[in-house]
Amino acid sequence: MLARRFLVIATLALAAACGRDEYCTPAGSAARCAGPATGTATVTAPARYGMTTSVRASGGTCLGSDGTCSEPPPISVTASFVESFNDQDSLGLLVRLPAREGPATYAVSPSSTDLTIDIAGVDAELKGWGFATLIPRSGNIVVEHLTTDAFRATFDMEWETPDHEVFSITSGRVENAGCVLFSYPESCQPYD
Repeated sequence: MLARRFLVIATLALAAACGRDEYCTPAGSAARCAGPATGTATVTAPARYGMTTSVRASGGTCLGSDGTCSEPPPISVTASFVESFNDQDSLGLLVRLPAREGPATYAVSPSSTDLTIDIAGVDAELKGWGFATLIPRSGNIVVEHLTTDAFRATFDMEWETPDHEVFSITSGRVENAGCVLFSYPESCQPYD
């Protein structure tokens, strides 16, 4: 009952601040970098996936809303293969590293406690569904530079499905620079 009252009060407060037919985004702050994050990698898959048709790699920033290196910087890799369903990405990987300024090396293994794996999967059925979890097998991520305004890392790693299909991600390099904190005001938008 208390939760329902809180929801009603919060909804009324939101409606009062925005107007009857609007929704609002509260003011806040976020990190923005000077340009798009750059990245490259080579992905090698089991033969049944066919050749790799596209690979995208990118890196983020550790700049948190408090102005310090407090957000775990991400490394993202996606790939499509000849046999991918409708040319969609068949492999997706998003790994976050510890928010520690300076150079560092992190092992990629099933026992690694440094990495946070947000996304690690592959379309094992090659039909746009039936994604299998990828398990870290081996490799390293070498952070060459990490500060609140820049991130640069290289990586070579292997991941495998529960059925022991191995995917190699090699010659990986991501870089992001010119990161700053910016504030944005509250904004209201009409419902469509």
